[in-house]
Amino acid sequence: MDLPLTVLFADNDLVVVDKPSGLPTVPAPDAPPGGCVRSVLERQLGSPVWVVHRLDRDTSGVLLFARTADAHRGLCQAFEERRIRKAYAAFTLGVPAGRDGRITTPLHPARRGMERADRLPHVPRGRLFSDPAKSVPSEVSFFLFFKHKGTQRQRR
Repeated sequence: MDLPLTVLFADNDLVVVDKPSGLPTVPAPDAPPGGCVRSVLERQLGSPVWVVHRLDRDTSGVLLFARTADAHRGLCQAFEERRIRKAYAAFTLGVPAGRDGRITTPLHPARRGMERADRLPHVPRGRLFSDPAKSVPSEVSFFLFFKHKGTQRQRR
């Protein structure tokens, strides 16, 4: 994969890129060699980069990479100490009842030490709409999410 990544910001210490959906952040067993954001960015810049945080393969968004080991150490420490605040944005079909709220879905242990949200009883598995032309609401909403409690494990 040699499609250029969009660099949103770069200086001597860090690089911020727009990660496209479908591309893993780091090498994955089922991805082609060099087919991850880190590898593509290293080829594009002609120098090594250090991963500061990750996004899932199917997630698009902003990724931060360090350009030096010292910058990597400082940025990782800033995340750990919560001096850097991550925000998650989403577009959904339909309009919520209120302007703000809190997601309190319980988490339970999952494979490989991860945690997963419990399945809500009113949300069916698989496709939600059998005929999108008849079932999909016409309004689209934008949400901005902030994680309030930190953990060493990834939240989804």
